[in-house]
Amino acid sequence: MKKKALLVLFLILSLLLTACSNPEGGFGPSWDITAKIPLIKGSEENKITVYDLLGEDVNLEEGISISLADGEDTLYDLGGELSTVSLDIGGGTLELSLLPVPPDITVADDLGEIKIDTQFSRLVLGENLATVTIEPLDKVDFQDIKLYIFDDGQRQDPYEIPIGADGKGQWQMDGLVFSSNDILIAAVADSANIGEVTVSIDLPDKLLVESITCDVGESLADKDTTINFELDLDLDEKIREELEKVEFWPELVLNLATLEGLEINIKDLVFTTRGAKPEVINTEIEGTGSKKTVELIGKSLLDLLRDPGITGFNVSANYSITGEEVTVNRTSKVGIEAIRIQIPYEFSVKEDIVYQVNGQEVGSLDQDTRELLQNRLEAALVIEDLYNNFPFSVEIGVYLASISGNPTEEFIEENLYTEANKIKSISIEQRTGYKSFPVKLASKELEPFAQEDLYAGVKIIIPRNATGETYKFNEEDEFTFNLIYISLTGKINGGEEK
Repeated sequence: MKKKALLVLFLILSLLLTACSNPEGGFGPSWDITAKIPLIKGSEENKITVYDLLGEDVNLEEGISISLADGEDTLYDLGGELSTVSLDIGGGTLELSLLPVPPDITVADDLGEIKIDTQFSRLVLGENLATVTIEPLDKVDFQDIKLYIFDDGQRQDPYEIPIGADGKGQWQMDGLVFSSNDILIAAVADSANIGEVTVSIDLPDKLLVESITCDVGESLADKDTTINFELDLDLDEKIREELEKVEFWPELVLNLATLEGLEINIKDLVFTTRGAKPEVINTEIEGTGSKKTVELIGKSLLDLLRDPGITGFNVSANYSITGEEVTVNRTSKVGIEAIRIQIPYEFSVKEDIVYQVNGQEVGSLDQDTRELLQNRLEAALVIEDLYNNFPFSVEIGVYLASISGNPTEEFIEENLYTEANKIKSISIEQRTGYKSFPVKLASKELEPFAQEDLYAGVKIIIPRNATGETYKFNEEDEFTFNLIYISLTGKINGGEEK
């Protein structure tokens, strides 16, 4: 009986020791372990969107837009050209007889005539001032007169002009509206000296115009309609480098500002490059409406953009502006409102496009974590909430380096992102997403973690497309991740108690 009891006790002890053996087969207690070493925290700054690739002003319907001109320099000042009309009234003075009552249009001998040298169907005057003088002064027995305007036979409401002790008054002509060149004027006052008093109205030689409705082509017949302006091509070296990596098909686009009833065309549009070797480039203009496309004759627009020797362009053109019943305001400007380079959002990648995340400090691992790394646990690089919504695959390179002191961002970037510091490279297919994306690490790939003062970084690469396939974007396209860390899992042996 005693032997049987000893045998049972031996079997129980053997089972207990077997249950506590470590993964290497030794004796002693073992535990399941899971550890995490954070490397890179995702953020808005680390997210890549379609706007990072194509620019903030991208319109996915039309493409990338680079503004070359958008303002006053390229427009033709049509309102300025038609901002005045000249008078032909013999020295700029109207001589009128004073009338006792508002006259009838048939009393032509007592009416003065205003002659304007421009044809129009409607004219609104701007800020104009005329001086009214009553003579002789000793016959002035009234304090104001009324001026009546007859426009194409229709009498307008009178303008009351106060007359001072010096026999003079001021006529503010602002807002006066004419609908024809048949303009007559009469002066009326309540006076006992009718027939003995004369009224002189001194008008400016040119009247300022607030707006005019006319045949614009006829009004501009003797006007200079040429324009000259400069365009700066201010592309820094980094942008030019990116242009070398991407094959796309840019267009030079003009947007025209016009008025209702106005037809405007551009003739003889010439670009002269600015730089070491100026070159004259003639053009052809295509398109209807307010949007025109410019074709450079004998030149590639993409080659001009890539040429670091070209700093801009001198541009000259001539406008053809017509329209029979066009209303032009004093501030009206027409013609080239904007010049931009438009790049369709469909393109192919000729060379790798690289984005680097600012290096983040990991620090030095504590002793417990170092010991875990030496226990041959299963290690993985894990990326949480990884989403590549782009229409192309993306390569991720994870880097780890020892950088001591108080390094600047530039120093970290220079010393972190080297091939020797890359611990893993991962390819993520297009239009894919993962809540958790683990990649196994070999023991050798964990060796850099034994160093002090660690910094981690991520390089995101859009690889070149050797097949020439073109890509199209959606507005929500982006590449994001939440966290990159090292995961350690497995069993460790507790060893003997001391």
